[in-house]
Amino acid sequence: MNPLIEELRVALDGDSAKLVAELLAGVPEADRVPCRTLMKHYREHRFREAWVVAAAGLESGAAALARRLRTASPPTSSLPIEGYHPDHARTSGAKAWPLAADVLLDRRVSWLPDLVVRLAEVDQRGWGDDRQVLTERLRLALDLPRPHGSGYLRWVAQQQLGRPWRRDDRSIAERLRAEPDADALVAALLTVPGVGTELNVRRGEFIAQWGPEGWHAALQETLADGTLDRDRFLDALLGALLLGGPVAHQHDLAVVLDDARVSPRQTATRVAEFGALIPAGAGPVAGAALSAVRAAVAAGAVAPREAVEATAPALHRREKGLVRAHLRWLVDLARRHPDVHDDVLLGLAEVFAHEHHDLARQAWEAVDALCDDVPRQVLEEVRRRAEELPPDVRRRAVEALGGAPGTEVDEVAAPPDAEPSPPPGPHPPRVQDLDELVTAIAQHSRHWRPADAERVLDGVARFGARDMDELLAALTPVADRFGLSWEHTSDFAVYPFLAAATRHPGAPRWRGAKPPRPGALPPGGDGVLALRAQEVVDRVRAGESGGLLSFPDTATGHVDPDRVLGDLEHAATAGTKPWPADLEQAWLRFPREEIGTASIDRLRAVGTPATDWLLQQLVSPRPEALAAAEPVPARGSRSGYRVEAEGAGLPAVSLRGSGARTPLARLGLDGEALPARVVEFWWWGGGFSAAYSLSCMPSHREVAAGHLVATLVNTEKRRDVPVASALAVLPEAQGPTGRATHLALAYALLSCDDRVRLAALDAVAGFAVRGGLDGPAAGAALGELLVRQETKPVRAAKTLAPLAHDDRPRVRGFVAQYLLAALTPLLPLRRNGSADLLALAADACHETGPHPRIPGLAEIVDSGGRTRLVVEARRLHALLQP
Repeated sequence: MNPLIEELRVALDGDSAKLVAELLAGVPEADRVPCRTLMKHYREHRFREAWVVAAAGLESGAAALARRLRTASPPTSSLPIEGYHPDHARTSGAKAWPLAADVLLDRRVSWLPDLVVRLAEVDQRGWGDDRQVLTERLRLALDLPRPHGSGYLRWVAQQQLGRPWRRDDRSIAERLRAEPDADALVAALLTVPGVGTELNVRRGEFIAQWGPEGWHAALQETLADGTLDRDRFLDALLGALLLGGPVAHQHDLAVVLDDARVSPRQTATRVAEFGALIPAGAGPVAGAALSAVRAAVAAGAVAPREAVEATAPALHRREKGLVRAHLRWLVDLARRHPDVHDDVLLGLAEVFAHEHHDLARQAWEAVDALCDDVPRQVLEEVRRRAEELPPDVRRRAVEALGGAPGTEVDEVAAPPDAEPSPPPGPHPPRVQDLDELVTAIAQHSRHWRPADAERVLDGVARFGARDMDELLAALTPVADRFGLSWEHTSDFAVYPFLAAATRHPGAPRWRGAKPPRPGALPPGGDGVLALRAQEVVDRVRAGESGGLLSFPDTATGHVDPDRVLGDLEHAATAGTKPWPADLEQAWLRFPREEIGTASIDRLRAVGTPATDWLLQQLVSPRPEALAAAEPVPARGSRSGYRVEAEGAGLPAVSLRGSGARTPLARLGLDGEALPARVVEFWWWGGGFSAAYSLSCMPSHREVAAGHLVATLVNTEKRRDVPVASALAVLPEAQGPTGRATHLALAYALLSCDDRVRLAALDAVAGFAVRGGLDGPAAGAALGELLVRQETKPVRAAKTLAPLAHDDRPRVRGFVAQYLLAALTPLLPLRRNGSADLLALAADACHETGPHPRIPGLAEIVDSGGRTRLVVEARRLHALLQP
């Protein structure tokens, strides 16, 4: 036995980094080779200091050692090193990286320069990660230039040159003056992705309490005294901005660009680079680029025509303030420089198709003022683009431009409303054999889609009693790949039943034959599915088999009444009885269309208890499911509802009780109207619950909406994909909509999640075309949330903008009603963002009326002024009926 291996093993077990370094001191490279097996055996110790030092002393080659150290994460070092304050100690006695550097230098191997380059590429693992201390110590000892790895440069910006970890009172500017090549260092720093946030450019006031000024002031000071060459710095800064990156990073670099005091001469030689920043850069970056080009034009360093071409992309940006400022500058430029008049006119005409209609109108006003003595070709091009203007100014603009020779006025016919929506597609078919059943089980246990659940239930009901041995034989090889919840879920009894039959002692996830404890049935569609799954298991154990009567026929979850009646007739002929929960589920999936006389006669002709019960339910008034409010405890959680300090005293959405006196329908919703603020449903499966409710009760979509309200109530939280999917298909389902649907749409329109807002857009468009939603009532719910300041109105305005500008008058009219109702409680408060909703409502009201005037609008109009709120209120007021 090698004694060095045993001594190293003892040192690693005791996590003694110093002892490891002493044992490896002076050991020849050949004697280190047998000890390398320790790195594999102790790989779980990579979070310890001794493992890092052992890796530095045993691994051979820069690539192998860098790969080892990339995964290491020992406690933070506190030994003094260049850039550190001796009193700074975040952990006590951590010496891993400096000791590793000493061990490596003691080996005197030739691959250390390559190791420095490789280690410099290792990114930091959060604030305070000192792994680059090893890189810096090796660099200083070997007298190497600074590497350009992103991890090392981040460390230099944050800790070595940054504050507060410095050993002396020198500022960052003084440290930069001491650098052999400060220009190269700063240029390399600027190329690191996202380094702007680490330079703390916009956080000077916060960090000022820790020490003197930071990078922002240091860059200004070194540029002023000539330490940094302005041209080299500007080239590096523009290159970093052209690389893009996170918005916060661009904002920080935009501050540096503003304070760099770019001269007109410097701008003149870099017009193309500044122009490239305008279309894709963040708002402040584009603004700084535009300011530099405008200043260069004013100083005569850049030709006006070149500036117009370089800054043309600014007219297509979404920021209204930036576009307005550039419109005004272009109009002034055209008046001062007649040689660019036609170029400016064509540029302004491109704004006619802008997504913000108020900017398109402002562009038309500018064109109308400049459109005198214009060449015919330019006028024809402007007229062609005028057909992209908003409807309220399109005809007037086309007619004004049509008076010129050689042009004609074409009537723009409004497109007809969309055709009625096609019928829903078919549901995925039933499984045909055991292999398909195993595949369906694997898909459902992974994705938990309602369609897969229906296929599993139907397959187990058909093959469970008849071919149980063959099913278990096909399922056993893949059962161990399923999650633990597969055998422990109490909401889908089929899986614990199959798991108990396929698992055995010695299986990877065998937890014994103890069945799961039955729990309270979850509300909504989850509870309906749980009862049906338990019924399938009970029937299979009793030796019964047969396809499910309630298997959906359409993608929305409905059944085909003719198919159900045919199955009931066949069951009566064969002398079998439908299963109770299965029969009730089939009734819940009947479409809302009134059943025909022929179908009633067929049911009566069968004359079985099952058909008599179904006939009684179909001819009786259907019980409606509505949302209710239920008090919850002041603290803690219950049934998935999270109640924290800010939620104390708020009600939860109750999914209990129903007007239907049947086991399944009692899990629906019934009761009073929902309040605007309810407790958040925090379970990850909130979207799945809504999806299962839509599948099990497709004619009661208000049940699914109740699930969505409790899930979407937190507008600053991203949601899972099923939430968006369930929200988008609400118009395709059936049943009355009420307060739950109104609130679900309102919360979704205000969500921070782009997928949820897009689904809300689809839902509003679907209701506008299909009907089934009270637009003013739903809009009032949105206004109620805006008054409560749940979020800024701009989210709803941006989401609904495509529908307010839709080509179908029916859709625009519905959105107009929705927005007018939302504005009614909001206008007296004059909140920020109200002007966006006013502009959108005015666009939607054009040629879709008549619409009544809303309270509070006249007061804003009478207040006078030229603010955007007053201008948009005046425009909307002119479109509404007195």
